Amino acid sequence: MKQFLTTLLMAGALSPVMAGIGHQKTGGLYLSMNDYLADHRYYAYSNMKLHTRKPYLSIRADNGKMQVPRDSIFAVTLRDGKTYRLLGHTSYEILNRNARLLLYKRKIMTAVKTFPRDNFQYYFSVGDGPLQELTGWNLKNAFSGRKALPDQLDVNFRQDSDLMSYDSFHHMYKLEWLLQ
Repeated sequence: MKQFLTTLLMAGALSPVMAGIGHQKTGGLYLSMNDYLADHRYYAYSNMKLHTRKPYLSIRADNGKMQVPRDSIFAVTLRDGKTYRLLGHTSYEILNRNARLLLYKRKIMTAVKTFPRDNFQYYFSVGDGPLQELTGWNLKNAFSGRKALPDQLDVNFRQDSDLMSYDSFHHMYKLEWLLQ
């Protein structure tokens, strides 16, 4: 009984804090890559629903509800702070804010045996260009104008899974640092 009362008291003490957190976060839409890089959001909203099979997003803002065509949007920031690029009916989480190279991840379905470990597929785009799977070969082809890059990739990244290494000193992915 004592443990139950302690839990109830803690829940009551934290509920105003949790309620405040939920009300402070809002999402927004980026219409272009330049808007995303400058963090210039359009259509700030408090509630949005992503339809997987419809050509629009339903947004509930303070002044009412509206529908925005998916093909007119570069990316969406959700209330949790994560930003997703929308391509067709698929969304890819954007991991960085770099004009030369944008990195993405997408959760892939796994067998029940691997639960609770999440598996992700990683992608990149050169600017707002098409998404490509993040592999050394694709990077070498995408940046073919940089003659030293193939050797730099081979020296710094032994396998494709190393391409997502993060440099905590520079606060960026090592791949971004290499491309500077």
